[in-house]
Amino acid sequence: LHGHTDWVIATATWGPWLVTGSFDGTARVWDEDDRLKAELKGHKTGICCLLVHNDRLYTGSDDSTIRMWDKDMALVRTFEGHEDAVYALTVWQARITSCSKDSTIKTWSDDGAVIQTLQPGDTALYCMAVKDGVLYCGGYDGSIFVYDGSGTMVKQMQGHEGVVFSLCVHGDLVLSGSGDKTIRMWDDSHTEKGQMLGHKGPISALLVHEGIVFSASYDKSIRMWSAEGELVLKLPGPDTKVLSLGMSRGRLVSSSADS
Repeated sequence: LHGHTDWVIATATWGPWLVTGSFDGTARVWDEDDRLKAELKGHKTGICCLLVHNDRLYTGSDDSTIRMWDKDMALVRTFEGHEDAVYALTVWQARITSCSKDSTIKTWSDDGAVIQTLQPGDTALYCMAVKDGVLYCGGYDGSIFVYDGSGTMVKQMQGHEGVVFSLCVHGDLVLSGSGDKTIRMWDDSHTEKGQMLGHKGPISALLVHEGIVFSASYDKSIRMWSAEGELVLKLPGPDTKVLSLGMSRGRLVSSSADS
């Protein structure tokens, strides 16, 4: 799919549609035949992350805002409160939750008001995952901050030697991908259980589908791993950095730095 004029940094599935978010400041919605259905404009700078929740699309941007869109492609609301780029969005405790370069995690009401602000440290926050009501958030300093349902930080998991760019849940484990070129596996006691090694560049994205782990990297490759963490297959990627992974109608979708 072509059309963006800058790096495509995020993908999401919105009902039957695929959504791509780009540093060009737009989100593009593609229909079932992979044709452009809509181009969502409004952010002043690049889009960093996407989330679909309750039939609404949320776009987080380098302009420090989050925008909510309905299925008529209309802007419903703008969420303002962060002081720097919004790098990730998820749903935690039934609330839209964001993390930012401004070192904070925020939860939001449906009308766009900040409910809670958490600041685990002084490091930019890049990614999140939720497992059994527990929030995991990866930081620039290589830490993974763990919050229970009450908003209390219960652990700061350490081990990575680079930015934690991606987190995902895999069965009983949480997986983290980092600028140190490793994927690490963490159990419910927040202990590292092993590593998936092989990428030659930073790990930009992780995805689990039907028990298979997919990883994307700046080394221009996508790799498949077994449930136990063994390399199954190295897939040919584009001739540039692979930035995100998604599933759309049974297909693995990747986005890259070639727009």
